[in-house]
Amino acid sequence: MFKFIIIGESGVGKSCILVQLTDHKFDNTEPTLGISYKSHMLDIDGKTVNLRIWDTAGQEQYRSITRSYYRDSHGALVVYDITNLHSFESLSYWVKDAQENSNQEMKMILIGNKKDLEHRRKVSKEVAQQFADEHGMIYIETSAKTAENIEDAFYSCAEQVYEAVKEGNMNNLGMGTTVKPIGKTIQEIEPEKNNSGGGGCC
Repeated sequence: MFKFIIIGESGVGKSCILVQLTDHKFDNTEPTLGISYKSHMLDIDGKTVNLRIWDTAGQEQYRSITRSYYRDSHGALVVYDITNLHSFESLSYWVKDAQENSNQEMKMILIGNKKDLEHRRKVSKEVAQQFADEHGMIYIETSAKTAENIEDAFYSCAEQVYEAVKEGNMNNLGMGTTVKPIGKTIQEIEPEKNNSGGGGCC
């Protein structure tokens, strides 16, 4: 069982990405207020992995709430909008905030969302890839509207966490006992209680 957190500026499509992953639909609703939660199952190396995914609000007034969810997260998906330069320029803040408030083992990947709006692109793939390389992250472009690369993005992050656990480089991160390395397998433990909040697109 892995706990993931989705972070980034308001309006980049964080909630839309999560709804597309779990419900297979595009739901362009109001921005998330606080924190919302969904789960998703993946198969990695023949093992069933339960992703517990927390969608966070990007507005400044909710950032203190977001920080409380970093500490015991195994993975973070850092999202920006390829048509919004400000959302890309804000990535340094989000990466730094995650690094300062999380366990050092947390894996992060960079997601450029709204790939379906290529004609409105403001951030080139090359510039985004350079940012990802500088911060040791995988870079994936997605479309919450068409579902392009949505599953792949979560799988890529989960695979990094899985390998770290399997190799003994990632231990319990404070969720009770969420995951622990046992030989070459992962043991599933009793999950934490669901403290989900409202839903929304961003």
